[in-house]
Amino acid sequence: DLIWQLDDAKKIFELGIELYPNAYNLYDSYGECLIKLKEYDSATKAFEKALELNPESFNSERLLEYLKTKG
Repeated sequence: DLIWQLDDAKKIFELGIELYPNAYNLYDSYGECLIKLKEYDSATKAFEKALELNPESFNSERLLEYLKTKG
């Protein structure tokens, strides 16, 4: 079931972020996972952190704009 897989992925990303807190791509991918789980506030925070770590992250910037339509 997709929801179970997404929940597992969320836990893996959270562990990755705990181990590698400066890896912007983990935050970006975590945000994508959170969007699929419809956890839009948390996804926004993940993309904001990704951009803080890598201001040139086009994907994070684009998905933050998308999330503004979900507010």
